[in-house]
Amino acid sequence: DAEQLPRLQAAAQERQLILSEAMMISHHPWQQAIRSLIESGEYGKLLRTSTRITIPARNDHLDNYRSRKDEGGGCWWDLGCYWLQFMQLVSGEAGLSSLSFTGKSDFNGPSGCDWTFESEAVSEAGFVASATLSFEQPYACRHILHFEDAIVTIPDVFRCNLGFYKMKLKLTLLRDGQEIGEAHQHVFEPMNYYVNQLRAF
Repeated sequence: DAEQLPRLQAAAQERQLILSEAMMISHHPWQQAIRSLIESGEYGKLLRTSTRITIPARNDHLDNYRSRKDEGGGCWWDLGCYWLQFMQLVSGEAGLSSLSFTGKSDFNGPSGCDWTFESEAVSEAGFVASATLSFEQPYACRHILHFEDAIVTIPDVFRCNLGFYKMKLKLTLLRDGQEIGEAHQHVFEPMNYYVNQLRAF
């Protein structure tokens, strides 16, 4: 409930605490690696991104809040935060306020929840980001960044919430918008999102 935020902020300031959303992916070094690629301009301007986070629901999530509209159910409220955090990452200092968002869904899930949600974010400079979120489409969990001279893929974004696993960034080089058959991978040491989060706090 957004109306609670001012009270939470006031309570944190009164107690000299830091108020932060517990976003599990925020403290993995792949995030800084992506930010560095954007800021360096090594592969040219970031033109667009595409995100797919589609996780089929077991038993239509009938045993939990995700299928209950009045409790914040639906794939946007459950999965959209990870795309928005990614948008914060790629937009840098400009922030989310620099983007215009649109979204749509058939709201055909249990109790009228959005079981698939499509969203797009566009900047005045021409950057475009798209996202497909779903509880009914086949499993996928990836971000793809399209630069002028490279495509960077983060193939399994949620892997490190299941244990200590390696994360990979796959980088495919382009020339005049075409792949030139040269690819590189950056592999991170095995890490766990939640352990990184606890260490950060």
